[in-house]
Amino acid sequence: MKKIFLFTAALVGLVLLTACDGDNGTYLTSKDKRWAAGEDGPILMGYIDENGKMVISANYSSAWSFSCGWAAVFEGGEKQFIDKDGKSVIPDPFPQDDFFYFNRIRFKEDGMYGMYDENFKVVIPADYKSLGECSEDGLIWFSEDGKEYGYLDKDGKVVIPEQFDLTYNFADGIAVVKDKNAHYGVIDKKGNFLVDFQKKELQNLGEGLVSFKNASTGKWGMMDKNGNEILNAKYDLISVFTCGLSEVKKNDKIGFINTKGEEVIPCRYALANNFFDDVTDARKSMDSRVEIINKKGETLFTLKEGEYLWVPFINGLGLVANAEYTQFRYVNKKGETVYKWEWPKSSMPEKRLSPEQQRMQFMLSTEYGPLFRDMMRNKEM
Repeated sequence: MKKIFLFTAALVGLVLLTACDGDNGTYLTSKDKRWAAGEDGPILMGYIDENGKMVISANYSSAWSFSCGWAAVFEGGEKQFIDKDGKSVIPDPFPQDDFFYFNRIRFKEDGMYGMYDENFKVVIPADYKSLGECSEDGLIWFSEDGKEYGYLDKDGKVVIPEQFDLTYNFADGIAVVKDKNAHYGVIDKKGNFLVDFQKKELQNLGEGLVSFKNASTGKWGMMDKNGNEILNAKYDLISVFTCGLSEVKKNDKIGFINTKGEEVIPCRYALANNFFDDVTDARKSMDSRVEIINKKGETLFTLKEGEYLWVPFINGLGLVANAEYTQFRYVNKKGETVYKWEWPKSSMPEKRLSPEQQRMQFMLSTEYGPLFRDMMRNKEM
C-alpha cells in the first residue's frame, strides 16, 4: 500500500473536522460541524464552529479529522485522541490510523493488527498480519499469514474465508478481488462471484460500478456490478464516484461523468478534483486562477491569484490557502470569508504537504477513503 508521508507540523491537521452520527462512521454527513483552524501567530491548531468561533482552544501542534466523536492531535509532543470538549485519552496500544472508518479503527500490537470500536474497546484481537479498514458494508479484508485474504465482519467473525491472492474494499455491496494469476473478479457480500476472474484490471468505483482497463491501450471504461459494459475504454482515468460524479481524464483534460457514463462536465480543465459537498475546484489552464464549480460545471466564484483550495468543502465551508501557506481562510459557497488567520513564514517547516498531498490525506479520511486507498494499492502493484 502506498504510504502518504505526513509531516509532524500543524499543516498536517488542516482537514475539516466533525464527529460521526451514530453508525455513519465518517464525518461527511455529520451535523456536528467543526473545522480545524489556527490563530494568528504561533503554528497551533484548534477547532472552530460554523460561525467562525473557536470552540476548542488552539493548543495543538497538529490536529486530524474528528470521526466517531474523536480526533487525533499532537500536544506537547504526545499524540492522543480528544473528544468534542477537548478531553483527551491515550489508548494503549495507540491506533494505527488517525480516524475511524464506520466505528472501527485499527491498532497494532506485537506486529499484528486488531481493531477498536468507537470507545477504544478491543472488538477484533490483534491476530492478523494484514487488516484493512472497515467498509460502509461492515466488512474488513484480512489475512492471518499475509498469503491469502478474506473478509471479516466488524466484530471479527469470518464472513468470506481466506482464499484470494489480494482483496479490496467493499462499497455498495461489492468488492474487487484478485487471484494468483493477476486476474480480477467482483464478488458480493456472501462471496458469490458477480464477475468471474478475468485478465482485465478492475477497480471499485462505488455506486455499484466498476472500472476496467484495456490492457492494449491502457484506457479505462466502466461496467455495472454484473459485468455489463456501460462505457467503453476511452479515458486515461476514471476515479471513485463522489457526490454522484466521477472525475475522468482524456487528452490531458479533466471532466466528470455520471453513473450512466454521460460526460456531464466536458473534459476541459487542466486540473480538477473530486466533488465534495456538491462542489469542487478546477483550473482551465495551469496558470489560471482556481475556480469553485458546481455539479453543472458552473463557476460559483474564483479564488484570488496564488490561492488554492487547501481542504475541500464539507458542510458548506472550504479552506483556502495562499501559495506560501502562511495565510488561510474558510470560505462559504458564495466565496465569503468566514474565518481567517496568518502564520509567519519564518515559522513554517521546511517540509510541508503539497496541495496534492493534502487533498489525498483529506480523501483518505472520508467515507470514500478505502476506495481511494485501493486505487493507490493498484498503482503500487
